[in-house]
Amino acid sequence: MNKEEKSILTRKIALVGGIALFVIIMIIWGVIVLSSSPHESIVIGNFDKYINNLPNTERTTLEIILRQVVDLNSSESGIAINDAFIRDGSTSQERGEDRQIYKTTFIVDIPSIKQSYKITNYFTDNIEYFSADYRQLVTCLGVRDLIYGDFNCKDRFSTENNLTKSDPILMLLPYRSDTWTADRVIGFNDDNKAILIISTYIPRTGDQAILDEFIKPQKVLVEQWLRNNNLDPNDYEMVFQ
Repeated sequence: MNKEEKSILTRKIALVGGIALFVIIMIIWGVIVLSSSPHESIVIGNFDKYINNLPNTERTTLEIILRQVVDLNSSESGIAINDAFIRDGSTSQERGEDRQIYKTTFIVDIPSIKQSYKITNYFTDNIEYFSADYRQLVTCLGVRDLIYGDFNCKDRFSTENNLTKSDPILMLLPYRSDTWTADRVIGFNDDNKAILIISTYIPRTGDQAILDEFIKPQKVLVEQWLRNNNLDPNDYEMVFQ
């Protein structure tokens, strides 16, 4: 190999080495960027095992909303989470009586951050049939359904109602019956019970015994409504007004 050939070979080796070094640097940079960038969604690992008949776009949106709610309840946004799974026995899929809406509900547990959430999805081919704003929800569970303990969970309903934490009843409010209205939650008492305001007709009297007797049947109806929605009346302080 003459001098010129050696020079060409040297240049080729330098060029290949430079390219290889550039590729290595770019790979390392990409790993750093990806690991430090906020994750836009939280993948539900066993989704396909439990959930059927939903388009992939529904799952994608639910996983994005799950990330948003988890960030709301975390000190740091976009942390990597790889252990979100649907709780065994929590899944329900049913079609409404009019066959227009397909409702899916399930609970997601995330052991690494000790949080759990209820996910609700209403799917319909008729886009005008259901309010898109509340069609896909990730909400807080009642304390009795938490397996990692109470973490003062917040969701869109607690935010909309200016509450420091959420409660499953917020999804149902306001609810109007023939004789009373479950109006709103105004906070939580010292026993951590949601203070539920019930609007109804109350006679004008200074006799507490008369008031108690009048409210008694209304309270029974409210308690039955709570049970019908899988809520425990003992978790609420009812204020009739």
